[in-house]
Amino acid sequence: AVVLRLPGFFTDPHLSDDYYRFMWDGRLIVQGDNPYLFTPEEWAEKHPDRSHSELLEQMNSEGYYTIYTPINQIFFAYAALFGKGDLSMELFWLRLGLLAFELLMLFLLSRWETSKHNDQQLFYLYAFNPLVILEIVPNLHFEGVVLFWLALAWFFWLKDKWMPSAVAFGMAICVKLLPLILVPLIFLKMGRSKWKYLVVSIGLVVFTAI
Repeated sequence: AVVLRLPGFFTDPHLSDDYYRFMWDGRLIVQGDNPYLFTPEEWAEKHPDRSHSELLEQMNSEGYYTIYTPINQIFFAYAALFGKGDLSMELFWLRLGLLAFELLMLFLLSRWETSKHNDQQLFYLYAFNPLVILEIVPNLHFEGVVLFWLALAWFFWLKDKWMPSAVAFGMAICVKLLPLILVPLIFLKMGRSKWKYLVVSIGLVVFTAI
């Protein structure tokens, strides 16, 4: 499963060009600018030296404010910091971070399945899923990070460890807002006595945003 993910390290993403915006945001953070305060076009007007022009010319959102969460921005900044302005190296470091979460997901599924004494079906379905292999590492989609936090939240839920589950669920929302659609279902499932833990999840998201 790991070997199947490695070829994606050595090609440009083919199904998405969002990575230009990823690295734009990351480079701005590394040099001390806040990517939430201005669009790339506005930033470029204030910097006539055409810094990072190779990214600006390729991105599809130069006229829009960034939509990526603070957790995503940590990934972008880390890749920009270690990539040192070389786009290919920035992509390498970004993919390395995503692969780390893929490995954590595989480890979690392995432990989960072993604890149930079954035949590792979930592990193999995820490990060798073509969509997962092609999209997460090669095309730099953060759904793999979201899935890890959601799986970890469910893992703790099954063990009745409500606080770690709430924190993990909050982290999933901090990466992408999509897990918010599960909130009504969780409210119904938890019962009134445990609603405070869902409040912890939402509170973590609000704290991260602030």
